Amino acid sequence: MGKELKSPILLAPAMYNTFVGWFPKFAHKIAKAGWGGIVAKNIVTDDVRVGFCSEPALWTTRMDTPVGKRMKEGMALVNAGPDVEYYSEKKLDDPAEEIWRISKERMKKGIEKAHQEGLVVIGNFSPTGPENAVRIAKVYEECGYDGLEFNTSCPMIHELGMGAFAVGVYAEKIQEIIKAVKQATSLPLMVKLSPHTLSVPDTARAAVRAGADAISAINTVLSIIGIDVETGYPLSRSADGGFSSPCGYSGPPIKPIGLRVVWEIARSVKIPVSGIGGAHDWKSVIEYMMVGATTVQLSTAPMFRGLGVGREILDGMTEFMKRKGYTSVYDFIGMSVSRIVPVGVATFTSAKPAVGVVDTEKCTGCRRCEIVCDDNCSSAAKVIDGKAIIDDNLCLGCGLCSVVCPVECISYKPITMEKKIEIMKNFHRQGE
Repeated sequence: MGKELKSPILLAPAMYNTFVGWFPKFAHKIAKAGWGGIVAKNIVTDDVRVGFCSEPALWTTRMDTPVGKRMKEGMALVNAGPDVEYYSEKKLDDPAEEIWRISKERMKKGIEKAHQEGLVVIGNFSPTGPENAVRIAKVYEECGYDGLEFNTSCPMIHELGMGAFAVGVYAEKIQEIIKAVKQATSLPLMVKLSPHTLSVPDTARAAVRAGADAISAINTVLSIIGIDVETGYPLSRSADGGFSSPCGYSGPPIKPIGLRVVWEIARSVKIPVSGIGGAHDWKSVIEYMMVGATTVQLSTAPMFRGLGVGREILDGMTEFMKRKGYTSVYDFIGMSVSRIVPVGVATFTSAKPAVGVVDTEKCTGCRRCEIVCDDNCSSAAKVIDGKAIIDDNLCLGCGLCSVVCPVECISYKPITMEKKIEIMKNFHRQGE
């Protein structure tokens, strides 16, 4: 959006380190860890009749499946929990609400500190409508923010007239607010899209027509994270045992959704894209950039591992670029966009048949491949004398065995279409 960043990774708005009033405490540490900037947590105004942001509350879900255990960070953030106060519902005359209020002077001080550390600051905001959006945008501009992120899509706040189901799924509402903000401020505007948007390309194009300077995606995915089967209560509920609500789910499990949405945006519009959702190491950041993102926002990774994960990511990216001979991130940004096509004839006609191959040196003889192949496919995988083998005359190349293998000892080799037809005939004979 016309701003120069010292690195392509940004802190996404989530924890206290993205609250503008606390930048004097965190800005130096954020900059030292290599982050290029901060997308600051949003504020709301008194006319919304809910106070300023309260503390985040987190839940984690753990992956107990063989696949999940292979994910080094199989946990995710859920932006809800005990005493849910993402937006405080305290009345304006409640004295306790004062602790969440912030003055313009304190905001200016926070922005000034971030700028001293070389950080770019983008102000996230979730307006109720055009008038409220303009009011917040003017405050942000007055306080020295470098840009705006219009949050059309937070699933946590839609009953308050904001968020995914009040704004984000309606392109005309997004356009109305974008136009109002662009007329009222000179700050560049980024629009944050929801994975629940009915048509990502159409919504992205509508945002561009209205004057958006960039698009970010995705926001958290509306979810119910689980039920305590012993009590029947939802896992995410208030400490006093009250009601729960569906809430925003993020972290590594949603990365495939985020990659798909960023790819859809990158092939639909020509403005910059900031990728969000499950990026947790240098590889996942580069994945987002290869499908079209110029920057990548992270929140769950620094929550679980600290701000130093930023330096780990940049070191990994640097080594990757040296190994590949890249001199700039623009050497690989968007390189995968044209290599992915919508599902259709091209997808299937370009697919090449293959069969599984076992690396017997790695194989532990656990029999997982044998069980899933026998119960789901063609019984091509067998464990003999403690090692798995795959029958080339029966393997359908479905990939299931490699997914469940705990030591990743199964790969694939290409075969001819004639061989594939022969295998399918053998498979049909099994069913006779």
